[in-house]
Amino acid sequence: MRKTMIETNIFEKWLDAEADRVAGKLANNENLSPDDKLTIVLKGLTNHVAHLDVELRGEISAVRTELKAEIAEIRTELKGDIASFRAETDKRFERLETDVKEIRTDIKDLRKEVVDIHKALNNQVWKIVGSLSLIGAAAGTAGYFLKLWR
Repeated sequence: MRKTMIETNIFEKWLDAEADRVAGKLANNENLSPDDKLTIVLKGLTNHVAHLDVELRGEISAVRTELKAEIAEIRTELKGDIASFRAETDKRFERLETDVKEIRTDIKDLRKEVVDIHKALNNQVWKIVGSLSLIGAAAGTAGYFLKLWR
């Protein structure tokens, strides 16, 4: 790379010297050789390329600045979106935890109700069994007294 810079500087110095020589010929109204004309064209092209290089570097710099600003804006938006998403997710999990706690409470209440229903049914069954026993005993007693009275 360094060799290319040195070669470029040597070329520029030579071209500047040739362009000055041709400019002197033009100032003195001397005829230009085909090589002199090519020197003018070559000098014009190098000047044009140098200006294009400066413009291109400026445009690249502007694009970089714009890109940096846009990337910073996108990062800021993404950070906000991520924070919002996290907050919403946290809220949803909190609601889910609350719902799970309510469901657990409902299940405990249902278990208690089932136990209470079971106790009530059990009491009713024992009452029916007791009543049937009494009816059976009464029927047996009545049958016994009927046999005695006959």
